[in-house]
Amino acid sequence: MSRSDESQLDLSVLTGEAAGPVLPRGADGFAEEISGYNLVGPVNPDVVVGATSHHDVVAAVRFAASRNLPVYAQATGHGNYATIDRGVLVNTARLNTVEIDPGSRLATLGAGVTWGSVYEAAAPHGLTPITGSSPGVGAVGLVLGGGIGPLSRTYGFAADYARRFEVVLHDGSSVTASESEEPDLFWALRGGKGGLGIITSMTVALVPQTSIYGGGLFFAKEDATEVFHAWLDWTKTVPDTVTSSVCLVRFPPLDALPEPLRGKTILHVRFVYTGPEDSEDQRDSRGAEFAAPLRAVAEPVMDTVGLMSTALTGSVHQDPPDPMPVWEQGALLNDIDHEFVDRLCTHVGPEVDVPLNAVEVRHIGGAMKEDRGGAVGGRSADYTVVLIGRPEASLFGETLPELGAAVQRDIQQWYCPETNYNFAGCPKTAEDFARNWPPAVFERLVQVRDHYDPVRRFPIGTHQPTSK
Repeated sequence: MSRSDESQLDLSVLTGEAAGPVLPRGADGFAEEISGYNLVGPVNPDVVVGATSHHDVVAAVRFAASRNLPVYAQATGHGNYATIDRGVLVNTARLNTVEIDPGSRLATLGAGVTWGSVYEAAAPHGLTPITGSSPGVGAVGLVLGGGIGPLSRTYGFAADYARRFEVVLHDGSSVTASESEEPDLFWALRGGKGGLGIITSMTVALVPQTSIYGGGLFFAKEDATEVFHAWLDWTKTVPDTVTSSVCLVRFPPLDALPEPLRGKTILHVRFVYTGPEDSEDQRDSRGAEFAAPLRAVAEPVMDTVGLMSTALTGSVHQDPPDPMPVWEQGALLNDIDHEFVDRLCTHVGPEVDVPLNAVEVRHIGGAMKEDRGGAVGGRSADYTVVLIGRPEASLFGETLPELGAAVQRDIQQWYCPETNYNFAGCPKTAEDFARNWPPAVFERLVQVRDHYDPVRRFPIGTHQPTSK
């Protein structure tokens, strides 16, 4: 079907079958229905369906299949990088139910649920999910890419805790994927990111954890490099019950920010200690012992680290909640050293004037290195690095990519052979796409996609290969 034909789509059948809104390009409400967190992604499908149920998703996919159109899914839009200029977009944000089963320690989540909702629902039962760093990120999208967050060194990837998916396939048929049903699909959905179907609900295991010792240490610009080096040495000594990162943040001069951060360049150390202790007093005391070496390097301008409920775990990284244009470049790293820190700071350190909002290095590894099945990329890594550009689209064409390329060239020797789709942004080449997984995992993913989506109804990135 040509693009001109698509612009004249007869939506009467779809409108009759779907209970949610069905909006063609240009209709009232269309712009609001397709909007997501990342405002830079060119999202402009022929039609968007605001799904209110599994049935609505089935209707949307069957409609697309009958007209040979691609189908995309979006919950929060954090991963909007690739161009969407045709086909059907299914907005799953209304599928936002959270059901907690305390006895089995399971949570069943609609496809539009964000992690913040799961934290809040699980906490009264003494349970918590394994998530990413931002409570506003969609639970399903994060798990599909693996999921690295503030509890990861203790518990592993978010994808390791997926137990079941309800999936709509390329022809509109539905399947359940679990260890016992459609096991190849279940394997691929845990870290393979997409190109397989649309998830309408997901069941994840929760862990018994009522509190953490965590928060942020904020250091002034003049102390940033010294603290960065000290943090690196400290990460070589801490157990898997400690997950942390350092993030050099160039805060804008906004009145809403605390005065010590407003308009300042700050090194933000994100810190979480899970502890094995049953007593919160013991966890508080032991966590303070682990944080003490960092506090001793320099006097923080702000210190929010302390005992907190797991319902507040999403506050540790202080990720911005409001939609914005996003440019980021990330990679997974092998073991790093002080030369790495020096080279990184040469390009983007506290004394360098660069158009970046943030530069973060995370300490990962620990339980993340345990292979628990699934197609997760990046299990061998020890650290991550990500550059986040200033939210000005005019910088995205040349300025930020050129800066990112210069940084990559200088720190390339520490790069892992593989990366992780959630950290890599939109792959620019087929090789970049493949590097999100180890070669054997990638080869198996291609085969699973061939089986479950042989017509490539569900595009992923811009370089989805086929073995045929």
